[in-house]
Order: sequence, then structure tokens, then C-alpha cells
Amino acid sequence: MYQMLVFILGIVTASKAGKAISESTSEERSGSCWSIGFTFESCCAPEFGPEGNNECWDEVYTFESCCQAGGDPKAAGCNSSYFTKFKDLAFEYYRLGRSKPSLIELWPRILANYDARFLLCPPAALQAQLLQIEERGFLERPETITEQLLSYTRNLQHAFRVRSQDTDLDAWPLELGLERLRSNSRIKAKQLRFRRFPDVTLVLSYCREELSWMNSSFSRKVMPSVDLVLIAKCPGVDATNAVPFRALWRSVEQLEVEDLPLRADECSAYLGYLYHYYYVLPRHMIFVHADMPEHIGAGRPNIIDDTLRALMHGASVPFAHLGNNRVTMRWNRDTMTPLWKGLFGSSIAPNTGDVSTYCCSHFVLSRDRAHLRSRRFYENALHFVTSPQSYFYLPSPWRVERQRWAAHLDMKGRVVCQNMMFLWHIIFGEPLNQPHRMYDPSLPLFLKTRNIRTAYMDEDAVS
Repeated sequence: MYQMLVFILGIVTASKAGKAISESTSEERSGSCWSIGFTFESCCAPEFGPEGNNECWDEVYTFESCCQAGGDPKAAGCNSSYFTKFKDLAFEYYRLGRSKPSLIELWPRILANYDARFLLCPPAALQAQLLQIEERGFLERPETITEQLLSYTRNLQHAFRVRSQDTDLDAWPLELGLERLRSNSRIKAKQLRFRRFPDVTLVLSYCREELSWMNSSFSRKVMPSVDLVLIAKCPGVDATNAVPFRALWRSVEQLEVEDLPLRADECSAYLGYLYHYYYVLPRHMIFVHADMPEHIGAGRPNIIDDTLRALMHGASVPFAHLGNNRVTMRWNRDTMTPLWKGLFGSSIAPNTGDVSTYCCSHFVLSRDRAHLRSRRFYENALHFVTSPQSYFYLPSPWRVERQRWAAHLDMKGRVVCQNMMFLWHIIFGEPLNQPHRMYDPSLPLFLKTRNIRTAYMDEDAVS
């Protein structure tokens, strides 16, 4: 009998013991629910209560589907609510680029029980495999992805052999999934044609912070392909000596950017880098703070290391915020309007509620997006955020004492650079209301599945 070979990301998945087809002389106790270790008596006996033995059940095999008369998930097959929901979510992703949290949760569960789910609904298992290949496509070496595609091909052949009359492979977005993989392959091929590849720089805003966290945050496979530039913002600092294992990076450079007359934290670092390196920018840059783990999480895997890895393997990301959280502070028109007008030279500014984005100014940026603005723009912006002019928004000009009090507090808290969190994505060509990464059709799938925070969404958006 033909045996299906399943290889998913190098992990050989095993069928859950209670999900294999078994034979029984009792019609009531036959079906896909029962196998060695999972019997009607050990799962449905009255002594286990009204919901049976909880150790027997998962999302598909439940007390209702297995213990009640005539129940068997295999009878419903792909028409069950579980697989129908998965199919609808997959269609929405391929057509609109929206990967809802429920989709991100479902496909790994299907893969974790691949054999059992394939037995019930072959196209659902195949669809989950395609999503996983796409998600890992920019993170793995080409030979690894080739092995996964060969595995998918074998499984697809097996699906044609075993499919029943109610299993319609054409009803599932399998071809859409394959087209997405072909599109990603073309993107990778285009990037590989460049003379210097990979061309990625990690830009780190630095003063005198401890950088030992870099040991656990960046993988040894990534570092040799990435240039590291530290923006030294404090006088008399040798930033390069603070980098652990600096010989592992492709190169390590230090750029000094002075915060004069006012300190502007990462804002002057980022703008100073873009101004000084404008004509020699790499193809992609990732901008981070010196306390990066506080914003994206400690250790690996993490979204910054994965993004560096993806860029190494040919991904193209015009712009994406990489932080965990959304900006939750209020758009204060008294402070934001002068900042907006000072940066963009505009006579008007957005209203409260018009701008929405991610917190904390960790982002990936392409050279093409950086060049949407002129070098003079970055020069003027750098001067503006470090000058008293950026704080000229204080109320009641006839009450000088109040102005000085407010100015002291705002300058001490460097409120201008805090407010810049609202504006980075706009500077680099994104819409005012930047969608959550999982709903942004321009981003590769791996960025949609990391650092998800559903607490910031409406309930309708995550259903």
C-alpha cells in the first residue's frame, strides 16, 4: 500500500493516536475516532462526565462528534465547520492579503496533526503546508524550500489517489498558494541579480548602553552578512568596542551625530544616518534602539533577526514597523501640529484619529523608500528635531512662566522624539493609518505572523 511521506520544516509529524481509522465490529464504535489507546469506553464512558475524557479531544475530535450516536468527523470531511472556516480564511488571505489571527493559529495546528487531518480533508492539509512553505520561504535556504515543495508534490499526488467524491481540490485556493510561492521566487531572483548581495545594514542608536543582549538576539548565520553601523550620540564614546563579538559582523562602523542644542534620542540618530549615508545607502536598513529587547522581546527567535535573515535570502520589504505594540498615546494637536508642519513644510496637519501606527521606532526600510525624500529633507529634519523651534507650540504666549515650565518638562522628556513615532511611516511613503502587519498586503507572510497584539484591534477585526 502506498505510504505518504510528510516532511514539514524538517520535522516528521506523527498522527495523533486517537485519530487513525480503525475497524470495529460495533457500528457505534467504529470510525476515525478510535484506535489503539483511544476507544469508545476510554473516552465516552459515563464516569468521565458529560464531556467525556478530555484527554481524547482536540478541535476536530470532540465528545459531540465521537460519542454521540452516528458521529464521526470523517463523515463530514472537508464540509465540517472546522475545515470550512480554514478554507474561508485562506481565501481571504490570498485575495486580500489579510492573515487573521485565527488563520495564523489554525494552520500550525493542522500541520501538527498532519496525517490525521489529511485523512479527514486532504486539501486542508495541503493548504496548511503551502502556507507554511510561504511563511518560511524567505527564512530558509533554497534547498530546504525545494525539499518542502517536493514533499507537497508527493502529498498532492497522494490526495488525487485517495480523494473521495465529496473532496474537491479545486474548491480550495491551492493554486493561489502556489502562485504566491512563484511570485516570491521571482522577488528573490530579482534581488540576487544585484552585484552586492545581501546588502543589509543594521543601524543602532547608541550612547553608553549595555549591548550584551546582542549575543542572544542575533544568530551567527546572520551576522557575517550584515553591516552594523552604531550612531554614537554621546561625546567621547567608542561605540564599536561595546559590540560583543564584533568580528562576526561583516563590518562595524561608528557615526557620530551630535544632539545640539537639544537631545533627540533615536530621532537624531536615524535622521543623521540617512543624511550622512544618503548617497551610499544599502538596499535595506533596519533601525533599532540600544534597548531593542525591551521592545521586540529578548533572545531568539525574534522579528529583527528573522527580518535580517529574510533580507539575506532575497526578501524585499519597502517599509515595516517591527515593534510589538501600537502607539496608544493621544495625538495631541498642540504638539503634533507644529511637528508636522516643521518636518513637512505643510500649512495643515492631520486631526486626532487620522494617524495610527506601531510604537517605539524599530523598523525596516528600503533604499528606494528612503530616497522618496531628498537629502536636504533629512538635513532639515535633523536640525529641526534638535532645535528649540520644534518646541515652539506652547500655549498662552502672554504667560511666560507657564511657557518655561511646560518647556522644561517637555524638553526633559524629549517629547518631540516621542511624537516622531507617529510620523516615521509617513516620512517613508506609508498611508496615515498604517494597518496592522497581519493585514498589510504588501508584507511577506513571515512578518504577518510575528509579534501579534490582538488587544489593539476591534473584535470584528480578529474574528
